[in-house]
Amino acid sequence: MSLAAILAFGLFILGVAGGPAQLWLQVWSTDVFTKLAITDGALIVVALAWHFVAGERRASERLSKDRRLD
Repeated sequence: MSLAAILAFGLFILGVAGGPAQLWLQVWSTDVFTKLAITDGALIVVALAWHFVAGERRASERLSKDRRLD
């Protein structure tokens, strides 16, 4: 598993843990929690895009090395 996938999973777990914490404990104000949730979601999207782009680059390099991409 790549670093980007691990990062995305960790951010997802933080988001999942933050929801019930806010629901039951009111850890943050509503505005701050909304900003944190949006930022967490955006970082997950960036990490997953990084994962997919890096995977495609590795696959392209493999194909180019095997001369299947000519």
